[in-house]
Amino acid sequence: MKSKEWLYAVTDKDFAVIDVENFFWADRSKNDIPDLPDGRTFKEAQKEWETSLGRQIKYRWELSDELKTHVDLWHDYMYAVGFAAPGLPSIVWTELAGSAGSRDLLCAFIRVLVGRVPIVCHNSAHDVRIIKKNCGIGFDEYLRVDDSMLLHNVLWSELPHSLNFCSSIYSSQNQHKHLGTHSQVYLQGDVEATKEVWQSLRAEAAKDEKTWKIYEEFQRPLLPILLEAHEHGLRLDHGYMEKLENELGKSREAAIEVANDYVKNFGYKPTGRSKKPEILPDPERTINLNSPKQMNEWIYGTCGLKVKGLRKGKSGMYPLGKDQVKALQEQHSPVEDDDTMESRIAAGSHPLVEAKAGFTQADKFLTSFIWPYKKVERVYPQFKIHGQATGRHSTNDPNVPGMNKKIKPILIPDEGEVWVGGDWSNAELRIMAELSNDKMLKEGFAKGWDLHSMHTSQAFGWDSPKGRFLWAEQFRKVTGTWDDFSKSRTISSDRNWWGRLAPTDWKEVKVPIDFPWEQWIVEGGPQPGWLADEDLFRRFCKILVFRLLYGGSVASAAEIPGAVALGLPSQRLVQASRDLIAAHLCWQDFWDDVGGQAISDKVVRTRHGRKRRLLSNDEKARFREGVNHPIQGTVSDLLNRTLIEIKRLAPYSRYCYSVHDSYFWACPLDKRDELTQIVKEVAVEPVWEDSDFYIPFDCEVVSFNEGTKKRMVEKV
Repeated sequence: MKSKEWLYAVTDKDFAVIDVENFFWADRSKNDIPDLPDGRTFKEAQKEWETSLGRQIKYRWELSDELKTHVDLWHDYMYAVGFAAPGLPSIVWTELAGSAGSRDLLCAFIRVLVGRVPIVCHNSAHDVRIIKKNCGIGFDEYLRVDDSMLLHNVLWSELPHSLNFCSSIYSSQNQHKHLGTHSQVYLQGDVEATKEVWQSLRAEAAKDEKTWKIYEEFQRPLLPILLEAHEHGLRLDHGYMEKLENELGKSREAAIEVANDYVKNFGYKPTGRSKKPEILPDPERTINLNSPKQMNEWIYGTCGLKVKGLRKGKSGMYPLGKDQVKALQEQHSPVEDDDTMESRIAAGSHPLVEAKAGFTQADKFLTSFIWPYKKVERVYPQFKIHGQATGRHSTNDPNVPGMNKKIKPILIPDEGEVWVGGDWSNAELRIMAELSNDKMLKEGFAKGWDLHSMHTSQAFGWDSPKGRFLWAEQFRKVTGTWDDFSKSRTISSDRNWWGRLAPTDWKEVKVPIDFPWEQWIVEGGPQPGWLADEDLFRRFCKILVFRLLYGGSVASAAEIPGAVALGLPSQRLVQASRDLIAAHLCWQDFWDDVGGQAISDKVVRTRHGRKRRLLSNDEKARFREGVNHPIQGTVSDLLNRTLIEIKRLAPYSRYCYSVHDSYFWACPLDKRDELTQIVKEVAVEPVWEDSDFYIPFDCEVVSFNEGTKKRMVEKV
């Protein structure tokens, strides 16, 4: 069938499929770029460049100028497009040699098609973006865009969503990926498979009104928002990047120095039956933090550190990647964003572990966020709308959510613009309080209590001698003597504060579950000796609460980061978990209800209707996923709904990025106040339609002073 005849015939159809093939450079394992002008394949030219460097390259920015030019020429170049529709034969257009005339005709054909009939793509973010880049057809020219990959994500969030996988279930097409993207049969197979997959998924979703609503109202409308964000990109502050590069370089050097100092001064004299040889300090001894063998021998061998459940790899060594290093760090205390290598070592963490962590982090930030973008003015993050089971979209190239607060200032508003956004306050904990009807948590949020301190008290009571002693010692540093404090307050017969009793009397003192926390805070809050964020017990309980909320077992309390540093036996930590739950029995009721249903029904929903099928055969895994999804899924629903609503109310605004529970939008300077008001109002709309429950939102405005070259953040 000729293209004109096909175009006339498709008008009566309820959808048409488009699938685009483009040239790209991804990594060493998969690239699809035409040969160089001299006849060499791209892989051959890349290997020659690596030979001259004496090493393999990992990143695009490491290519030679010749290869960079070639990649830029063909990057995202559309060379083939396939079309399909119900009841019509599929057609394919290819242009491997290049023909300006045929491309013009193709673009005209696509423009008419997308304006006449709803379009279905499997990963529409890719196809729509490539079509716009090659044909200039904007998203607003489409009658409607549907995404079979996205709908499969909403229906079956636990499964893979590739066309190859979906086709194996829903399509009559044989496997054809082995034919290669240059094959016309390959592309015809893709569009026919997408057609059948979409028809099957749409029929399945039609039987589930709530799931279709999630797709239609919470997911599909995100596509143009994310495409606009990708196309515009984000500006980089090269002045700050240069400063940061210098700081990160110094951090690497400092880590090397700490590691070398440690191994130089390390000495070991075996005692008893130990078979380890004696090691004397050696001023000439050094260590290479980049050497897996040396680090493995020192960390696991010489220092004798262990990670629970770790097994040797094929090399015969225990792995020492970022997960193992973090596990070793957290044996001392949880890793916080504000921590530095120096502060953690001073607090008692292992110097060699912290040196390895500090070196690796600095190196990662340099290679991920600084060096690749030194010669570009903007970055263009890729947004994946169907990558996570909770419904969140992910971001990479660069991985913006992976930027800590020290790295993030490299991203700045454009000249003449500001960013408006912020984050929700304790979203997960507030949602749990609402779902479980935890009156104590609700009251605590309403009155501004220090809830993590409250949970610490509920978990440990007054019966932690080690904890009491540490707090008392801190108090002595402040006041000088114990007697001065004991005389400064009246001790009632039914209540005892931290520090009011001598350490020898603490063991038998308990705090009742119905303790009047509000009065405690009004009277002065945590007493002298309470270390707030720095207190290891509070850090432990902060993690414990979230682990319990997400279905963690009380039996695993001893595995919580920082548990070892508390110096308490594992059974005591398990008891702390039980005591905490005893103070919030409504949590247990929620788990019994939702978790029990998840185990039996193998499915759980958020109150918005987002479904998650629980495919694990392990009942414990289904329980964890079952109690986790109503919280995490609700946050995703809230974020998606908020982004869609802000764009509807402020069409002049442009989405920038989101990280966890925060997000930011760009707008012209003269729209700052208007957008700020919209963001603040939309963010605190009721989470669910049938309730007045909302989550407080901390709003801020990010600007960049073009004169001083400084990024500024203002709370509003």
